[in-house]
Amino acid sequence: MTTAGAVHRQPSTMEPPPPPAGRQVVLVVSPTVRKSARLITRIESALKEHGLTAVDVLEVAAADRVRSWVSRPDDERPLIVAAGGDGTVGTVVGYVADTCAVMGILPLGTSNDVARSLGVPLRLDAAVALLIDGKVASVDVGSLESDGAPPRFFVHAAAMGLDVVFARLATSPALRHRLGHLTYAVAALIAVRWRRPFACELRYDGRTERPEALHLSVINAPVFGGRFRFSVPGSDVDDRRLDVLAIEDMPLHRVALAMATLLLRRPRPPRGVHLHHAREIRIHSEEPTGVVLDGELAGTVPGTFSIVAEGLRVVVPQTYEDTVGDPEGDAVEAVKQVAEVATQSIEARSRRWRERITDADEALVRGVAGRRIPLAGALLRRLSRSADHGVLWG
Repeated sequence: MTTAGAVHRQPSTMEPPPPPAGRQVVLVVSPTVRKSARLITRIESALKEHGLTAVDVLEVAAADRVRSWVSRPDDERPLIVAAGGDGTVGTVVGYVADTCAVMGILPLGTSNDVARSLGVPLRLDAAVALLIDGKVASVDVGSLESDGAPPRFFVHAAAMGLDVVFARLATSPALRHRLGHLTYAVAALIAVRWRRPFACELRYDGRTERPEALHLSVINAPVFGGRFRFSVPGSDVDDRRLDVLAIEDMPLHRVALAMATLLLRRPRPPRGVHLHHAREIRIHSEEPTGVVLDGELAGTVPGTFSIVAEGLRVVVPQTYEDTVGDPEGDAVEAVKQVAEVATQSIEARSRRWRERITDADEALVRGVAGRRIPLAGALLRRLSRSADHGVLWG
């Protein structure tokens, strides 16, 4: 994970443009992909089949060269494609976020949570076809500003606690070589067994909480856990909010229950699991604590997490619903408009009632004065005589 490039885009409320007109792409590949000559050949063949040319192929370790491609003029800038898992996507996001560049994704990792959240096909041929047939959406990214360090972007999630141990194991080349697709499952079991809670302070929306957390995630994309497809209730990658998931220190069976709740997408988390939504959250810990950003250990807390609205331009399916503007702000504005219409309606009805009452009063006065309502006249005369004698009814 790296900080963003220097070419900043201007926020726009216009519809997202189509994918870049040029047929050139820059591939940023994971170490696993790079080691597979067969996979590289498949990627290049699929690109060629769809009329695309890879003008540069970079391994994650050399991703800093992306800066020179991002800084090119609009008509010369290629599509920057992350070919790998969430860690590779996170690396590319660090250079592309908050710039004019567009990112594509070829999901070739284990979890591919970012691709799942955006609806990017998991099959290579379909993902390459999407680079041509898809559209460009502007989605939110998260930002971590550790104390004394420049901001770092993430599109999927930032995590502390269990995920740090898990990431160290899951990204171990030796473990991956020995266990293959079982790496994540074994890494998860070891991380839970070695679990160690940490004290932290959460500050958001004027509130302060001090949990003894076993695990803490700040999530932007709602889907995680790969094939398990865990999801955060009420979350979306484009909702202008970060989702904070905190799991307290608890016995292993309750940790399993918490995971099952997320897997089954229950609306209410179990006891010991806290879920909050906020645009910004400050996390403080007495000692520097490692943070995993999009699957890679790349930051620390104390630090501040915030949302960068529409901070990433990425190729997605045509069916993807891209939120333009601020949903929360739009909702508030809509409520204001409804309230204004309701107020106008109430005032109009009130005026009509006042007019009717005034008309009725005038008719009553005319009727009494002209003795057109004998009973009313009789009552008025009796009230007048009673008042003269100091009594109401005689």
